[in-house]
Amino acid sequence: MWAPLRTSGLAIAAIAWLGCGGATSQIECPDSRTELDGVCVSESIADYVSCVRAQGAQLQKNDAQKLSADASYAGAKASVVSDVSASLAKKYAASDAAMLEIINTCKEMQTTAAAPPEAPQPSGPAEQQEPGWVRQGPFGAIAVSDNTEDFGWAAERASFAHAKAAAMSHCKVGDCKIVVELESICGAVAKGVDNGEYWGRQPTRTAAEERALQECQAKTTGCKLLVWTCSF
Repeated sequence: MWAPLRTSGLAIAAIAWLGCGGATSQIECPDSRTELDGVCVSESIADYVSCVRAQGAQLQKNDAQKLSADASYAGAKASVVSDVSASLAKKYAASDAAMLEIINTCKEMQTTAAAPPEAPQPSGPAEQQEPGWVRQGPFGAIAVSDNTEDFGWAAERASFAHAKAAAMSHCKVGDCKIVVELESICGAVAKGVDNGEYWGRQPTRTAAEERALQECQAKTTGCKLLVWTCSF
């Protein structure tokens, strides 16, 4: 459950595709597959195409539209992410370094997300009270731009790697970074006049928002909430 406080980069994939003149209708896809522009594809391919479209939004409009359309076409034909990235890389390797960087960056993010998650060691005092503690999820993450108010989020994912990759793919500008990770908890991010990111991680949305604002107000002025999400 989530409710961001403003329009975010979450709709960038749809925006980019509609900008190309495309339109899609909802179709029923079997389990483990999801709809991509009217075609059922694996969730990993859908995430990869969303990442390419989101990161491609920083390009010139015509380039962004072209990359979006090419990613959709390649994704509809492929069975694995590596096939999509290889097809795009072959097309742009000799012509556009910026597009090629986006293609490879998104591939690296998806490769990380697909890897089996490692169980991190306890890091906080409360966590150290449980000697056999391991992360169990569900997992979430919030990514925020350093220089703008753009953000991306993900919740109820199987691992932190999946959550972080999805959050980054939904943040529509190139300077986004993961600000907070979530495990069976709510998180919120606030920004002030210093453009810093201040976050709270608490059992409820209200408590998380309050903590984010407290952290912000302790350091700067003009604080306002940017986004929240919960992953339970």
